[in-house]
Amino acid sequence: MAYKVLETQTASRDIEVMLAYTESKFGKSAAAALADEIGEKYENLAINPHESEFPHDLWLAKLGYRKLRLEGQTALYLIDEEKKKVVIVHYDTTIPVLTRYDFPLNSINK
Repeated sequence: MAYKVLETQTASRDIEVMLAYTESKFGKSAAAALADEIGEKYENLAINPHESEFPHDLWLAKLGYRKLRLEGQTALYLIDEEKKKVVIVHYDTTIPVLTRYDFPLNSINK
């Protein structure tokens, strides 16, 4: 049975910030690509929420949080087995969104 993926208000606000920043720095197409990636990650979570790893922070791991990785970002989420829900709690937006398009391998000085 598929899980329902929900976001807290904090997570929704975090996504708005990430998308706005991405659009302002890299354009509408980059923001749309990020939104698509988020949607794909949510679809995968609905099918298998246990696939993602626990955070390195032992306290968060003991509380049952798992982490979802996006390009340059990490989200924390909880699984409610009884109600078959995944709740995205928070995105780490303390650093700018960086994508694979920002640092092509051939542009890195060795």
